[in-house]
Amino acid sequence: MLQKLSITNYALISKKIIDFNKEFTVITGETGAGKSIIFGAIELLIGTRSSNKVLKNPKSKCIVEGVFSMNENVVKQLVKMDLDIEDDLIIRREIKQNGNSRSFINDSPVKLEQLKLISQYILEINGQHLVSKMGSLNFKYGFIDSFINDKNIFLDYSNAFLNYIESIENQKRIIKKVNNLNEKKDFLQFQLDELSNYNIDQWDEESIQNQYKIAANQEEINTLLDKIKNIYNRNGGFSDLFSDLETFSIELETILNGFSLVSKRIKSVKIEIEDIFQEISYKFPSVNPDKNKLNELDQLLKQINFLLKKFNVADLKSLILKKHAVSKELSELSE
Repeated sequence: MLQKLSITNYALISKKIIDFNKEFTVITGETGAGKSIIFGAIELLIGTRSSNKVLKNPKSKCIVEGVFSMNENVVKQLVKMDLDIEDDLIIRREIKQNGNSRSFINDSPVKLEQLKLISQYILEINGQHLVSKMGSLNFKYGFIDSFINDKNIFLDYSNAFLNYIESIENQKRIIKKVNNLNEKKDFLQFQLDELSNYNIDQWDEESIQNQYKIAANQEEINTLLDKIKNIYNRNGGFSDLFSDLETFSIELETILNGFSLVSKRIKSVKIEIEDIFQEISYKFPSVNPDKNKLNELDQLLKQINFLLKKFNVADLKSLILKKHAVSKELSELSE
């Protein structure tokens, strides 16, 4: 029930305070006397839209405040909104000079939606073609509930209904959790299947890159190897040079005392050079360029780079660890 209404700087009203008693109150007057102005101010308290056009003095703000008696429904809503509970419910609406408005319940700022929610339980405005409360579900349910003499039946039903709603919500949460789990399992299985299509556990990225480097440069390698072998085998090359050095050093040993040490070193170098060239011929023979092998290695490196980018890892070792981690997580989720 509205007990008191205070209006400041609204329409034609500079300042007005109206006290309502507990009995029936009628506001009368001729057309244009200002009855609708009072009802317009009251409508601000239930959350209707505001405008700076209602300001009597455009340099000052408008303030409309109503004092209402408390009831059980209002107390419940105040508790839900975490607002102070007083002996009376005081609602205030302020309209600034720029048209913006602020709402307060028991001196605490609230949103307009909260004000509208509270007003449902304290005030109803009916007019021609307007019966707001009677059309609402809350009024209809409350009207039907008023015929229940035994409140325990109502409470039992309310508790059962709340438990039912809670069970439905729990079911939704469980279904959502299961769906999320299945989606995650499907995604992990997809990743594992893709990684299993490649023999990444048997790949050696460094070895593959070295093989590709050799295959891509095989012609140049053959050319350089041939040049090295020619340096040793051609007339006047390393082979002939060290043979002459060895012959001359042996002859000098018989003439110069102490030259035997030099002769031994020359012989040792000759043996080392021969061993080096034999190793080159044995370990690095000339190989015909193989374009098919080069293409295979190129495709393999492209596959590796594709997988590294897709799974956001730095190298093949990390990709293998990723595969094992995916397999482990999938097994744990499937248990």
